[in-house]
Formats: sequence, C-alpha cells, structure tokens
Amino acid sequence: MKRYCQIAGVLLSIVLIILASAGRAPCAQAAGKIRVPADQIRNIIGDYIHSHMPWPRGAVRLVFLSRLTDLTLDAEKYSYHVQTGRNNPFIGDTSFVIRFSSDGDLLAEKTVRVSLEVLRNMVVSNRGIQRGTEIAVNDVRVVQKWVQRIPLDAATDLSEVAGKRMAVTVRPNMEIKRRMLKDAIMIKRGKVVKIILEDGPMSVMAMGVSEEDGVFGETIRVRNTASNKMVYARVVNDSITLLKF
Repeated sequence: MKRYCQIAGVLLSIVLIILASAGRAPCAQAAGKIRVPADQIRNIIGDYIHSHMPWPRGAVRLVFLSRLTDLTLDAEKYSYHVQTGRNNPFIGDTSFVIRFSSDGDLLAEKTVRVSLEVLRNMVVSNRGIQRGTEIAVNDVRVVQKWVQRIPLDAATDLSEVAGKRMAVTVRPNMEIKRRMLKDAIMIKRGKVVKIILEDGPMSVMAMGVSEEDGVFGETIRVRNTASNKMVYARVVNDSITLLKF
C-alpha cells in the first residue's frame, strides 16, 4: 500500500509537470514578438500630422475612419516610417501608411484613414445686405468654423470686406466670398471732379461733372463744364479723373 502511494505520487508529479509545461507553451511561442497597441498607432499618426501640417496646433480636429486594432510584429524591436500621398493638403478625408521594419527588413504595413477638419476664420453677414450696398464694419463679423476644405475665395478678415460693395444680396449669417464683392464707389454721379489731361510732358486741368458712378481705375463719362463736352476719363481718386491722349 505504501509503495502504491509512492507510485501515485510520482505519477501525480509527472502530470503536474506536463500541465505546467502546456500552460507555458503560448509564452514560448510569443518569444521574439512585439505588440504595437492601437493607441500607439493613433499617436504615431497624430504626431506625424501635427509635425507636418501647415495649420497651427489646436486648429485641427482629427477623426480616425479606420478601425484600429493592436498589431503584432515578428521582432523584438522595430522602427517605423509614415508615408502619405504627394502634396497632401492635410484637410478632408485622407490616408497614411505606417511601415514597420527591423534592421532594414519590412515587418508590416498599416494603412490608416483619417478625416481632418481645420478651424478657419470666416466673414459672415450680421444682417441682410442688399446688392450695391457699401459694407460697413458693423454689417459683418468674423466667426470660426470647422471645415473640410478651404474655399479659395473665402473672406477671412474684415479688412477684405469693409468699404466694398455687395455684388449680390445676402441673408443674415451668410458667408461672404470675395466674388460677392465689388470695389467701393470712389466717385458718384453728379460729383464735381478735376479732369487732368496728359499728353507726354504736358498736363492740363479742367473741371467736370461725373455722369456716372466710378470705382478706382474704372473709366467713366465726365462732362467738361467749360466746353459742355463729354469725355471718358479714368478714376484716380475721389476727386480726380485722368484723361490721356
């Protein structure tokens, strides 16, 4: 009986050793591997965007479109390099590729799709503004909006708008585009102006009356008050027109 118990004890020890060895098997298979957590992948992309984008830090909102999971690499150490398309504008929907390598050997590639929104200044109307109205400073204001594209003709500063005329009628809280604007009227119809006649070194001045509104650089009809003749002269400032022969 005693010998039987000894044999049973030996067998039990062998079984426990086998079970312990089986429990350690996965760890042995994981040797030489390294895990890259999903959060680290997010940080890699976020750091790359913030260091290469043309926008100030804090002016970009990043949304990951790809579902990110942990990545396992067959190596004990690794390096990575982020690639993106040429002339990436860093706005809107785009993608980046992370290339993981070890000692010059490529281990894996991870494509990450993201959506980038940029915080931009926009000039909007405070009230409805009729076509032809000269814009005053209190007619408009600057607001900040998250956008996925930058309109090329968007007005972003009050100095671009104040003093201009509306080429179209706009509603309250409507974004102001540069194509909606016209130069302010510099000379109004019926105003007495000087007509400067230039012919080489010779310069003669006459007085006239504007027959129509005119902006800087525009050619308008002016009636010479001395001769009562109509001439076409270019607006130079708010009281002078230039007539060249």
